[in-house]
Amino acid sequence: MHAYLLELASLMAVFSFAIVAPGADTAMVMRQAMVHGRRAAILTSIGIGTSLMFHVTYTILGLGLIISQSLLLFGIIKWVGAAYLIYMGVMALRAGRTDLDPATSEPDTLRQSAFRAFGLGFLANALNPKPVLFFLSIFSVLVSASTPGV
Repeated sequence: MHAYLLELASLMAVFSFAIVAPGADTAMVMRQAMVHGRRAAILTSIGIGTSLMFHVTYTILGLGLIISQSLLLFGIIKWVGAAYLIYMGVMALRAGRTDLDPATSEPDTLRQSAFRAFGLGFLANALNPKPVLFFLSIFSVLVSASTPGV
């Protein structure tokens, strides 16, 4: 029992550092908050979290190893993810510049739907190949085969 607690503490420590480090997901949530408000940012965060649960689930089931070893499948995920990021960048550029001064800016009349905000976070993270490698490396090092539930 004590060994499992050590594994759990190690996983929590590694994940804590990963959560604190800002990245593309943080930038996306901050943009959502500035452009579409707190509701959209929260829904985007929930989408990101759901996608991460998806990555963890298939990594634990062993599919992460298959994806990381298959150059074709890994390449497809990488290029589809890159295309989606390019699409999001083009859409952000086409949206134009927004005035962030609350005194002079108009209220956001184009409120983003809950599905779109959630989907933005989910797709941006689901099409990112880095979580596959991250979870695969963490679980293979910190979790043993005798751990309950694995």
